[in-house]
Amino acid sequence: MPAAGDAMAAPPPNVAQPVPPPPAAVKPVIQKSEVRAALLLPLSGAQAVTGQAMSNAAQLALFEIADAKFSLIPLDTKGTAEGAVVATQQALAQGADIILGPLFSFEVKAAAPLAREQSIPMLAFTTDRSVTGGGVYALGFLPGPQVVRVLAYAREQGRNRIGVLVRTDDYGRAVAEAAKDAIAALGMELVALDYYDPAATDFTTVVKRFTNRRVPPGQKSPFDAILLPDDGVRLRNIASLLTYFLTEGGMEPP
Repeated sequence: MPAAGDAMAAPPPNVAQPVPPPPAAVKPVIQKSEVRAALLLPLSGAQAVTGQAMSNAAQLALFEIADAKFSLIPLDTKGTAEGAVVATQQALAQGADIILGPLFSFEVKAAAPLAREQSIPMLAFTTDRSVTGGGVYALGFLPGPQVVRVLAYAREQGRNRIGVLVRTDDYGRAVAEAAKDAIAALGMELVALDYYDPAATDFTTVVKRFTNRRVPPGQKSPFDAILLPDDGVRLRNIASLLTYFLTEGGMEPP
């Protein structure tokens, strides 16, 4: 027994153990079941042939290389700024994750603000880099290096008097600018520069005008070489007309 006056030890107080907080809610990662790409092209109007060809090629490529989670939404810009705006609005309304197109720089200028506002990347087919930036990218074929190589080869072959015949679209204008720069840099002579409408079916007038040039003394043709960057039936038709009018004029095709 404890002695009188000895203090009895008090039992230790009950200390409440801290309760751990509930685990923080983990935000679920949502995997999108589908990536939707809007394809903006002139499927009607003056440039419908070009637009349809590009659309067919894109869908063929999709069939060959893309998986089932990727879908393509072709939309018609009609080849106009207004049409590009409407097509972009349709793309956004249909939940596009990315926009491929439009084709022309004036369409891109009109439609790009809508894509930027929704932070949807736009991969335009134009070659005009002035419309890029802020989520807009130029996917168009940039012809500068190729034009330089072609003209440098012509110069190596002694062909220095050059005629340039190009389309009236963005691609044609880009080739024309690249050709003028390259011809000047290589010390060559630009004999003629003319344009034709790629939507036309008869190129007789423009080719006749293009070939109606003075032939320098001692030469058989106004040109040593002609730069004609096109393909398919259009290229064959124009090339045939060039040969015809040069021959008819007593000249020799280059």
